[in-house]
Amino acid sequence: MSRTYNQNLMSKALREVLLGDRTVWALFDSGAGRSYIARSVLPREAVEGRDPVSRAVGLGGREHSIQEWRTIIVEADGCPFSLKAYVLDEIGIEEGRPIELIIGAPVLEEWEIGLRPDIRLAPVDLSRLREGHYVDFAS
Repeated sequence: MSRTYNQNLMSKALREVLLGDRTVWALFDSGAGRSYIARSVLPREAVEGRDPVSRAVGLGGREHSIQEWRTIIVEADGCPFSLKAYVLDEIGIEEGRPIELIIGAPVLEEWEIGLRPDIRLAPVDLSRLREGHYVDFAS
């Protein structure tokens, strides 16, 4: 499983976010096609789901099998948003800390969350999420 991406088109940002009553280390990644959560931080109230078949995905230099997922609510700077995240036993380490949540491109697009490609450990741009007004179809 090998795929080459143009690193200039992808952005990542690391930051702490709230997941229920817990603070977790999250990677906002515009190059990730899905979102992932570490089993150790699953909130009790998360809605459980399972895909009909297991799929292989490359993540952090390893291949993982994904099938189980949760719908969760994440909060960043007082802005809550929901997402579907695939459950993994572990994700990887960034900046010396285990990543507990990866927020992928579909979520970033859905909630219009922007990333600052020039600053990896900076807050993400939540201005559109904070406004809470979206246009999905205009004729």
